[in-house]
Amino acid sequence: FAVNDGGALRLSSGAVTITSSRFLQNRSLAEDGGALRLGSAVTLTVTGSTFQGNQAVGRGGAIEATGTVSIRNSTIDASASSTESGALDIGGGTTSLSHVTITGSTAGAGVAARFAVGTVRLANAIITNHAGGSCLGAAARFTSVGGNVFGDGSCVAIATDRIVANPLLGPLQDNGGLTPTRLPLPGSPALDAGVTAECLPTDQRGETRPQGLACDAGAVEVRPSGASVRLAPARSRPAPSGATLTPA
Repeated sequence: FAVNDGGALRLSSGAVTITSSRFLQNRSLAEDGGALRLGSAVTLTVTGSTFQGNQAVGRGGAIEATGTVSIRNSTIDASASSTESGALDIGGGTTSLSHVTITGSTAGAGVAARFAVGTVRLANAIITNHAGGSCLGAAARFTSVGGNVFGDGSCVAIATDRIVANPLLGPLQDNGGLTPTRLPLPGSPALDAGVTAECLPTDQRGETRPQGLACDAGAVEVRPSGASVRLAPARSRPAPSGATLTPA
């Protein structure tokens, strides 16, 4: 817990790289950034990580940042804020979201991801299941390069994106790898939805992409039949680069 910003981490400058980590139920009790609150001089890179059940009284249930942000092969689930942005609140700089799954956030009067300043690039991402909508920000801030699955048109979709009411994802759980994920179920619109030129070589669990005709949108790649590739669970292997951050 943090009395002010950043339930797990607050920084005003520097470079932060987070790999194969889990931020679980962190809280900012008075202001922004349930898990992370990062200033304009911070460069954030997140890979292979999961933000689960983080909350902020202010903006950004999981992350509030005003610098440069890159999130790849990661999951943000069940975040909450009391104001405008249940999962992400970006107040400046440039943001890149590639093969991320952002689901199930709630905000008092807002959306999953708010982009107040700066620009955002979206590739092969899933942003769905948010009561207030998927994205908030001027249309000029958004660049979709395709392969995304959105819950509505607020993220400025293009022809190769899909807008659906239900992405058909399984629950957040151990699907192999070092961090929990949400697996696309048989019939999910995320299956084979990715744009090939934007496909990362592996998914959040380390599984090779693509497994089907094209790579899947979101953080997890599944077999063409819809069955998951069951990797060794995280507890059976060391995680030298990862950590789980939980409140005391």
